[in-house]
Amino acid sequence: MSTMEPVFSPDSRHIFYVLQDYKNNKSIAFVSDTETGEVKRSTPHEHIGSVVFSPDGRWFVYMAGEGGKYFLVKSRFGGSSGEDKKSPEYDMLDNSVISPDNRHIAYIVKREEKSFVVITDADLNIQKQGEPYDAVTAPVFSAEGKEVAYKAMSAGEFVSKVESLE
Repeated sequence: MSTMEPVFSPDSRHIFYVLQDYKNNKSIAFVSDTETGEVKRSTPHEHIGSVVFSPDGRWFVYMAGEGGKYFLVKSRFGGSSGEDKKSPEYDMLDNSVISPDNRHIAYIVKREEKSFVVITDADLNIQKQGEPYDAVTAPVFSAEGKEVAYKAMSAGEFVSKVESLE
């Protein structure tokens, strides 16, 4: 057994951590409420990591993986793991970020050797999918949460990309 470094929510009320059971090839995420002591436990997955809390601290997303496919899981505090939402599966998923207004999530995915940025609403419904490139950098939201910027590489050349959400 080993653990992933704990991560505090923005208001420090919750702590997210992962226990990895290498013997059984499973990881389980836990979220502890620092005020009540209540602990929420996720469904076991082969891989869990990359947690990001919403700016308002009411929910969070983390990367999970099974059978060589990766997806994003959205969970809220106080709910059961059966209420969690799951994104589509990809060959790779990384660098998730939540908009300042808590309305969107952006992340990098890879499918068939090409990388692209996916932008969803807060319930993981896909709103926009960027073009496929050889590589993309971590997405960032504008201050008002209406645009996502990232760099993309194709044929050895980088271009700046801005995706509007309006």
